[in-house]
Amino acid sequence: MALVDNGLKVSVAGGQLPAGASAQAVTEFTDFEYVRNETFSVLKSTVQDSSKATTFDNILNEASIGVKAQVTALMTADYIATNTVTYYSEITYITTNIAGNSTVGDFYNDTAVSYMCVVRIFVKTA
Repeated sequence: MALVDNGLKVSVAGGQLPAGASAQAVTEFTDFEYVRNETFSVLKSTVQDSSKATTFDNILNEASIGVKAQVTALMTADYIATNTVTYYSEITYITTNIAGNSTVGDFYNDTAVSYMCVVRIFVKTA
């Protein structure tokens, strides 16, 4: 089995893309067999930086919990086969796991703040 990662496409809204964020290399294809939708959690304290662009880059690229690392781990775990599996992913939205700033919910509790990243994974086999 071989997994071929064609990269990560950034398709977040302009207001979510900080100036100076690094370009991501991606090779898209249109003959995908299916699309998988996932939401990944990236712990804010691990990726946070004083620079918004660096924080954004860390959300994507951090070696253990970044979006790319989580996509790779998911694909490795889910596709144990003899075929070659080629995929690329596309991040479309980022938010946090704290829904509001009131006494309702987890806002004042001990919930760790995480970035919630909506990702589409395009998959095909050879």
